[in-house]
Parts: sequence; structure tokens; C-alpha cells
Amino acid sequence: MVSCEWVRLAAVLVVTISFCFSTNIEVEYFAEAVVECDLNLTNTHHGSPVSKYWILPSGDVINNQSVSPIVKNMNQWTVSQDFENFNLTLHRVDDVDFGIYRCVVVFTDYHIHVASQGVNVNGAYFGELEEKYQKSAIIGGIAAGCLFVVVGGSCLIWQYRYSKRKNEEKDRKEIDNFDDLKNGQLNQGYEESAKL
Repeated sequence: MVSCEWVRLAAVLVVTISFCFSTNIEVEYFAEAVVECDLNLTNTHHGSPVSKYWILPSGDVINNQSVSPIVKNMNQWTVSQDFENFNLTLHRVDDVDFGIYRCVVVFTDYHIHVASQGVNVNGAYFGELEEKYQKSAIIGGIAAGCLFVVVGGSCLIWQYRYSKRKNEEKDRKEIDNFDDLKNGQLNQGYEESAKL
């Protein structure tokens, strides 16, 4: 068996691997996903595989002897017991399952092979839901735009009419004030001339 130090070394090496070498599986919420340990080990000259591990997006290292946490009365994941087909099955994919999964294979001469595969790396996948509701979303957007134009136009018309009426009232008050001022000055001038 390989010591824990080799597993830690493999984890460090895997972390340094770039994301561009991984493939992405798009899975809808609460569906099942099978992440395959896709390593072509038939033409390797490194001896036979000694151990295989999965490194989860959370950083946990698991193998086929690991026990999955129970989520909603079922295992969160299961690892195939077959050492040749070392697949990881995710049950009820949720946000915590999104990320890069790495399969690490350690050989008898301590060479390490790593395969990376992502699950919903770019975020949630809605698949057919987008196609199903696309037409309704377009119709809703057009209806909202029309409503905005009607309400906005009504506000502009109301503002224009109200401001026109307000300006007319203001002009009328200014004319009245001018007339009062004019009459007041004339009356005041008449009264002063009458006193003399």
C-alpha cells in the first residue's frame, strides 16, 4: 500500500495542474452523474497500479473503501468497487458537487497519473429548461417593454400638460401682481398728489 505521504504528494501535484486539461460534465440539479477515471493505462511502462484515489472539489481524498456522507436518505456519492473501472457516481447533484474531480493513480514505481473531470464547472446547468421557457421569457420581455413605454409615455404627457397648466397659472398670477402693483403705484401717486 502507498503511505499517506504519497497521497498528500499526489494532492499537491494535482492542485498545480491547470483547469484547461479537464473536461466538463453538465448535469441538471438532482440528477445522477458518473465521473469516469478516464486514464488510458494500457500502454504505460510504470508497472501496475497500486492505488487509486479521487480528490473531490472540497479537497477530500477518497478511494473505494471510503464511506460517503448520507444526504436526504441516500449516499452523496459511491465509488465503483471494480479497480479497473474506478468511476465515481454522484447522486442528486447539487451546488456542493460542482467543481473539478481528480482521479489519481499511483503505480508500483511511484509514477502518478492524474485525470481531471469537472461537474458543472461554469455553474448550474438548466438544459432543457432554457429551451422550454425561452419563448415565454421573450414574450414576457416584450410585454414588459410595452408596459414601460405606455407608463413612461403617460407620465411624460401628464408632466407636459401639468407643467403647461402650471406655467399658465404662474403667468396669470404675474400679470395680476403686475396689475395690482401698477394700480397700487398709480393710486399711491394720486393720493400723494392730492395731499399737495
